[in-house]
Amino acid sequence: MKIVTIKSILLFLTILFLAFSFSIQVMTFSPLPALAPYVLLASVFLLTLYQRPSSFKLRWSPHHRITFLIILYLVSLFFNTGWQTIFSFINLYQGVSAIFVFGLPVMFFVYFRSFATNQEFRAVFSAMLLAGLVSGSFYVYDSYSMMVQGQVSEYNISVMKYIEMRSLWEGPQNVARITPFGRSHGLLEKHTVSAAWIVLGCFGALTLLPKRKPIKRMTIVLIFSLILLIALNVTSIALFVFVVLLMEYRGHSILYGAPSKRIVNLLLTIITGLVLVGSLYYLLPDSIGVHLGASIVKIMDYQVDLVSGNLKHVEHSYFGSLIRSFISYPDDVSKIFPLGVLIGDGFSTFGFSKGGDYGIVESLHRFGVPLFFAILIGLMSLIRCAFKQIYRKGQKQSPEINYLWFAGSATLYIVLADVHYSIWCMKSILPIIFINLAIFDRYLYSPTQRRLLRHSQLIRSPMSHYNKIKS
Repeated sequence: MKIVTIKSILLFLTILFLAFSFSIQVMTFSPLPALAPYVLLASVFLLTLYQRPSSFKLRWSPHHRITFLIILYLVSLFFNTGWQTIFSFINLYQGVSAIFVFGLPVMFFVYFRSFATNQEFRAVFSAMLLAGLVSGSFYVYDSYSMMVQGQVSEYNISVMKYIEMRSLWEGPQNVARITPFGRSHGLLEKHTVSAAWIVLGCFGALTLLPKRKPIKRMTIVLIFSLILLIALNVTSIALFVFVVLLMEYRGHSILYGAPSKRIVNLLLTIITGLVLVGSLYYLLPDSIGVHLGASIVKIMDYQVDLVSGNLKHVEHSYFGSLIRSFISYPDDVSKIFPLGVLIGDGFSTFGFSKGGDYGIVESLHRFGVPLFFAILIGLMSLIRCAFKQIYRKGQKQSPEINYLWFAGSATLYIVLADVHYSIWCMKSILPIIFINLAIFDRYLYSPTQRRLLRHSQLIRSPMSHYNKIKS
């Protein structure tokens, strides 16, 4: 078997272990399976070194913004973890754990920036598709079991036992995961992570499918939309719809009064989706369709009331409480760790409590104001540049454009998810961000793309080019 094929298989397994390492941890009742993706990735590095030792070197982009951003991130990680460990604000185990969880994912950036081939990228996206389907299938099954039948699976009970065993919090744990007739949390550690892998699976499938096959792409969108609807993660549904509308169907063209074929495809997708949902509702037995439909409507109504602030036991709407959290940020920092405004409170248990409903505020506490806005503005700038390049290419097919489509879509979803729950800091999601950064750094600012950009600028302004030559 060729080394290239072996590496593709290893990367395929790396992504699967990345997605399901938490489930394996629960089954083995050990945190060690979380290291499996990095062992596999290290094996890929060694095979690359064996395959071409003379060319085994890092190829840094001439455009240093992404590299500089990653260096700032690593400096923040090592500096905050270091001083907190030295002065016993966190113990040695917590410090080492923070370095592993938040530092090792940079390995994905290094490999996919410098060495990954098209075959290996396709293996990665195929693994994401498989992981999304597995996560989605369990989510659908578990949602029916919990919401309709009121049955809590043995797996969810094992998850709660594992979380209690690993938790540093001595108080009572959130028991929503094992509450009959409640929402399912899916296969992974949180419902947001389970839903995120469903979304990543959809994006992986769309990246592999040619753009000239709109029916197949529409089918993929419908299948994963139906899975998310049954899963009832409202935030994920809203973000998925927004990102697909923007990146897949170019919904922004409506604003310019120029509906394209993609808008027609969007309308066709919506109509087909409504017909599909209605058909399933009436074709399924009443014991399933009616109860499941009633559960979906009930939870959707609750989420709408929560956002609008119509619940009697909730004083403010969700967005009102989010604004209040931003307003109280200076006071919270001054009470907990005043220097956190500049350097953040780090990546471990020190400082502001993490894991609440306002992920963007928690990220602000974690990074500090300068680094938070540097990362946020940097990521949004990369998404914007990728979107412009994809739009400029139109229907032209190339692996690089497809990879940029994935990186832009997945990064936009993860960034927007921070408005509610932070998922970027999850062990299975953070490496995906670094893969996306590698794609941006490799294809967005490659010498070929810069030459094409300069060429397109000359075409737009031939007189200025002529005057420049003449002068």
